[in-house]
Amino acid sequence: MRHGGVSVVHRGDFCALPVTLRGVLFSVDTWCDHRTIIAVSTDDQRFRTAEGLRIGDSYARALELGGKPLSDPGEPESVRMPSGWIARFAAKRSASRSFEAYGDPAWLHEPPPD
Repeated sequence: MRHGGVSVVHRGDFCALPVTLRGVLFSVDTWCDHRTIIAVSTDDQRFRTAEGLRIGDSYARALELGGKPLSDPGEPESVRMPSGWIARFAAKRSASRSFEAYGDPAWLHEPPPD
């Protein structure tokens, strides 16, 4: 795992740290004082969820792969995938634009597969 070394403080007490893992760039959000991971997100074209969903896939494809629609007023259309990733869409007919996972995902600490 490689990171850029510079955290960006946003919303006062959250810090975002760019991290490259297995060739994919992620933004890791932490509590600045505690370095506890709150969320991980990416819009990197190389990223794939465990189900195979990627940036640019459709809302319908996310549902086909077992995703469940989320209703979050004021947010873009979102689908929670079985793997825990949340796929974000500008609208139901658009392509996915980013993925987020909340909490400290265990896979972040796992060694890369052989």
